[in-house]
Amino acid sequence: YFEIKNYDKDIIVYIYSSIEELHLEVFGEKREEWGVCCGDGNNALKIVSPANPGKIHDYKTMLKILSKCVADLILEDNFPNVPKWFDITTYITELSTEEYTYSKPSIIKLKNENYFNYSDSYFIARYIAETFGKDIVLKILKNSDKYNEILEMSDEEIDAKIEKYYAKGD
Repeated sequence: YFEIKNYDKDIIVYIYSSIEELHLEVFGEKREEWGVCCGDGNNALKIVSPANPGKIHDYKTMLKILSKCVADLILEDNFPNVPKWFDITTYITELSTEEYTYSKPSIIKLKNENYFNYSDSYFIARYIAETFGKDIVLKILKNSDKYNEILEMSDEEIDAKIEKYYAKGD
């Protein structure tokens, strides 16, 4: 999807037998059940075994989470300035297949350093991918600081189009 050639960096995946084991190793205590995967900042992933995913996820979802996390690492290595409001890996790995949002995804909101919402980021990426296509997605990844020029819209215009897109259910 990202048209990357000759990627030769190792990605290490540590698989834990339970959520409790992962949380104890990473946080020193048990946390929320949904916390089944994290990175360590050195191209390594720590993930709960798909064979024992806990109460929230199933085997298939765990494999998608793993795929998304590997794609995130590869993306960060090749496109170091991916905007936090642009979660394209959730879209391409089909980790979420939701077509409608009950939120109001907003680039302006997500650009605020004190706010982040994975769902909003997914719905923005989904809108851009489905409206403008893969070539535009790649242009944004390669020139993330010029996304307004690439889309020929201001943040306000993009947010308005996103709101209209999901309100109509197109």
